[in-house]
Amino acid sequence: MSVEGSAFLDNTMGGAIQVSVLPFASILIRDSSFIGNQSVVYAGAVSITAHAGSVTIDGVQGTQNVLYGTYTGLAGAMDVFAGRVSVSDSYFDGNEADYCGAFHVSASYSATVARTEAKDNRAKVYGGMCVLSPGSIYLTEVTVVGNRAESDDGLSGSAGRLAPKSEQVASVQDSLIEQNYAAHVGCLSVGGSLISLGGNAISDTSGCNYVAHPTDRIDNLLDNGGFEFAAGDPAVPDAWTPVNLTGDKRKCNTSAKTFTDYGRCALVFKGGPGESAQFTQDVDLLTHTFSAGEVLELYAMGWGGPAGSVVVQAKATYADPLLAATKAKLVLQGSAVAVEDVNALALTDGDLTQLTVKVKHKSPSGKMMVDRVYLTRSLAAPRGLESGPLPPPAAPDGFRGGN
Repeated sequence: MSVEGSAFLDNTMGGAIQVSVLPFASILIRDSSFIGNQSVVYAGAVSITAHAGSVTIDGVQGTQNVLYGTYTGLAGAMDVFAGRVSVSDSYFDGNEADYCGAFHVSASYSATVARTEAKDNRAKVYGGMCVLSPGSIYLTEVTVVGNRAESDDGLSGSAGRLAPKSEQVASVQDSLIEQNYAAHVGCLSVGGSLISLGGNAISDTSGCNYVAHPTDRIDNLLDNGGFEFAAGDPAVPDAWTPVNLTGDKRKCNTSAKTFTDYGRCALVFKGGPGESAQFTQDVDLLTHTFSAGEVLELYAMGWGGPAGSVVVQAKATYADPLLAATKAKLVLQGSAVAVEDVNALALTDGDLTQLTVKVKHKSPSGKMMVDRVYLTRSLAAPRGLESGPLPPPAAPDGFRGGN
């Protein structure tokens, strides 16, 4: 069975597709969109049962699908039971369910998720994607950003980002897992371990069975470094203090315009005469402790007009008045594509009075965007400044499943 080049819009009560096939059958869904569908059983848009068979999901968009009811089904957009499951080049955004916000995959033998995004999905148990298998689980170039898991009592609800619920080991590489929220604990894996093969950026691994790789960037010392959340003024991200703003603000993607492909929201600076805007944040020194000689890494990414530039600076101030403050600084020049910088900050002493990060913009003209500001403990030996263009991500604006 195959479904290709199709669009399923605004179906109610039963979702868009519900199919159960004989064992060992193969199912393919490719280059198709599922938008605004609703159901009270199985999944908001697609439910597939193919025991011992194989299911391939390729180039699929699942947006604003909803599964209603309390545990009457498993996922907001898609629920798949099969022997082998592959999900690739797909995008899931704004889906809702009680159990798994975006999609649920249960594979008897193996599950692979590649070049797939789950953003801004909602659930009570697992906010983002759920991948289960007693066999192998492999995730590569996966983006899981801004998903939420909030139970009715506010005390339970977990895996607001990624949940391979398995006793087996799952592996992940070259993936972005940031700024997800869970009412209880935001675990990357439940009942098993998630082994990094390198190249991952994960803003918070606390409470997770995550085994890091030296090339990872994990456990941001800053809150809301991706600017995804703003409980009050939507122009000002939570945990950041604005100074001298003149049209500079936090902006988020809409259906009409994409500001960032690396999450939902970013800082947008507009240059002008006398421009001297900044957002600042102090690291919580009651929560985090440091030691002399420890190396921190400051990372950020930015893009914009050729005349623009943004400075990101980290500054450590010590209790000993004889010790000079130490700093790390990044300068992000305007570029049509996102450019990343990283620089090391070696601490002279562990007794700090302040550890501050500032994002500053003084360009008299041009627009600059900044996203994904990280201050992390180095997992590798100290390294020098690195910079270069990032590969363009798969963005929903050019998504082939919507054509």
